[in-house]
Amino acid sequence: MQLPLFNEINPQTIVQDLEKLLDKNRIELAQLLTEVTPLDWSFIEKIDDLNDQIDHFWSPINHLYAVNQTPELRAAYHQCLPKLSAYQTELSQNHALYQAIQSLSRSEYPFNYAQEKYLQNELRNFHLSGVDLNEADKQRYAAIQARLTELSNQFEENLLDATAAWSYQVTDHQALSGLPDYVIASTAKTAEERKQTGHIFTLDYTCYFAVLTHADQRELREKLYKAHITRASDLGSPVDFDNSAILFEILQLRHEVSQLLGFANYAQNSLAANKMAKNVQEVIEFLEGLLKTARPKAQKEWQSLVDFAKDRDGIDHLQPWDILYYREKQREALFNIREDQLRAYFPVKQVLSGLFKLVNYLFGIQIQEVADVEVWHPSVRFFSITDDQQQIRGQFYLDLYARPNKREGAWMDDYQSRRRLADQTVQIPIAFLTCNFSAPCDKTQTALLNHEEVLTLFHEFGHGLQHMLTQIEYEGVSGINGVAWDAVELPSQFLEYFACA
Repeated sequence: MQLPLFNEINPQTIVQDLEKLLDKNRIELAQLLTEVTPLDWSFIEKIDDLNDQIDHFWSPINHLYAVNQTPELRAAYHQCLPKLSAYQTELSQNHALYQAIQSLSRSEYPFNYAQEKYLQNELRNFHLSGVDLNEADKQRYAAIQARLTELSNQFEENLLDATAAWSYQVTDHQALSGLPDYVIASTAKTAEERKQTGHIFTLDYTCYFAVLTHADQRELREKLYKAHITRASDLGSPVDFDNSAILFEILQLRHEVSQLLGFANYAQNSLAANKMAKNVQEVIEFLEGLLKTARPKAQKEWQSLVDFAKDRDGIDHLQPWDILYYREKQREALFNIREDQLRAYFPVKQVLSGLFKLVNYLFGIQIQEVADVEVWHPSVRFFSITDDQQQIRGQFYLDLYARPNKREGAWMDDYQSRRRLADQTVQIPIAFLTCNFSAPCDKTQTALLNHEEVLTLFHEFGHGLQHMLTQIEYEGVSGINGVAWDAVELPSQFLEYFACA
């Protein structure tokens, strides 16, 4: 099994290599469609082989773009997106391929349930990709998809660039009142790295969240809140990264493409793809029911927080930048617990050990770190999962810490899915698990997590387990593939529950 060679990804050759691969796949698909008679499941396996070749090439590049972006990689990535979009649309509107899969689904082949679901999903996706449209509408659909891909990527890049571009220098030590030591140390380190004095505050979430939660100086909280909430907007600074026009164009194109496919709006289109809810009304009723249940409790908690802020500091009007701060102060007053003090109980090493012991208890699996695996940053680690028969069930990369040129947030993505190959061997699933926690200021320190970060880690690991512990051997429905999008959250919420217990 060949793992990705991240250090060999060369932005100078990515575009040409992708073009060659797409052209090769087109030739092989055309040949496959003329040769396969009668149809059996091996036809699907060969289609999956072609898809896997694209995934194995593009997935490491796509991941590197998200976690270790460079100007050269960004430029190559931009050139590749329209080529991939065109290929995917071309594939999903290939009427000969659609007819072949439709014929297979209607054949007497003894399908099992997973195979039937796979074929149902494929046929549905063909219709939702415009296979039934006339030629002019197909071309318009393809143009819209290409533009949406471009706009979505530009939206994310603007957000990343706007976040990186903003900073705020503090030289008055009194402004640091209330901030935990690790925040003071990290902002001082940032200033030192930038050859500035004092402390540099950024909009990286770990810094932003700590200031909103702990900073006694209300003006500092307000400044970071407003900068964070207006990033990449017409109210943000710098204005070069304003996403307003991009957002409106995305909405317009989504509406247009939905109407091309026969839907009244994008919501109907989205629900037809892969969601648990059957229609828009069902979603609205769910949200209204949730609001009806949650609102009285929320109003009670809000009034309690307003009263607390008034009694403690004479705050007449609680502002958005006050909420996290006074929630933390109220918790400290009620329970004598400080969020930053809890970090001492969650060193990364012990959290991972506890997480791995928990999943061993729940699923009978063992997780061991694997050395000498090529990664994209020295802090990234690689692990292997084995079952009680000592069979490898999956592997994953773990990238825990925030750094420049890395997309914010936490997510799980896949390098490859579980599937049975033509030679009857099984391809094991491999995942990327990514977070943005505060890294220790130097190598001699231990990284400590707050409770929210522990919940985040457990949540994303739940997604990883769904991907890696699947026993389904057909790529389109193994792991997180082919599962209703909202249902994908259930395993993560299950594991997150144990982090709260």
